[in-house]
Amino acid sequence: YIGTTDTDYQGPVDDPQCTKDDITYVLDALNASVTTGITEQDVTGVWSGLRPLVKPQEGAASGRTADLSRRHSVITSPTGVVTVTGGKLTTYREMAEDAVDAVCELLGKKSASRTKRLALRGSSGKRSRDGDLNLHLDGRYGSDSQQVKDLIAQQPHLDSELIPGLPYLKAEAVYAVTNEMATSLDDILTRRTRARLQHRQNTKASAKEIAELVAPYAGWDADEIQQQVAQFIDECAREDAASLVSESEFISSYSNQKK
Repeated sequence: YIGTTDTDYQGPVDDPQCTKDDITYVLDALNASVTTGITEQDVTGVWSGLRPLVKPQEGAASGRTADLSRRHSVITSPTGVVTVTGGKLTTYREMAEDAVDAVCELLGKKSASRTKRLALRGSSGKRSRDGDLNLHLDGRYGSDSQQVKDLIAQQPHLDSELIPGLPYLKAEAVYAVTNEMATSLDDILTRRTRARLQHRQNTKASAKEIAELVAPYAGWDADEIQQQVAQFIDECAREDAASLVSESEFISSYSNQKK
């Protein structure tokens, strides 16, 4: 994985994409440190997102986003609305703790957030450490990995490769639907596994087969399978298209589509 960029973004907040500008910026930084010469043809997947930053106070020395704090801020309004701004996904528990503590204080309660004492899902129980299957599933699911292994024991064909070249098993796609609240093909391939982020083309080529695999568990009929695949392919196509144009061209194209 290589990254990241830290640039102002003026495009659609519901569809941020890695443009050619982003990819060139990251590859230039990488190639300044390695000798192998990495090009756009070596990129198998990309992902992008928007980082919310707290607006600097008046008189701040710099307005550059790179200079702004990454910390979150919890504010209680005069009317009693508690708002969390800034922050990032990796500090979500601290953000939640501060927000809950602010609410407790507002309500005059002596209690506080319990998040420090709550174990994460999959962190309890004994984990096995032998064999490729155990190492892979334990690494992904922790002590919940036994549930995936049980699926494989009941249906041995789920022990086969989900997508060529990637470590995921068919059982993991089924588990995403039955235990992880995945409701779309994109949920499975982008958010429960990271297949689309790791190798977009191989994942796209396997999309129909995977949709058919999980359809009985997700309650999808033939029309829904077709729709799920079409939607996923369209998402991938928009990533492909964005990677070929500059950010200004991408924003202009998006604006024209909206009109």
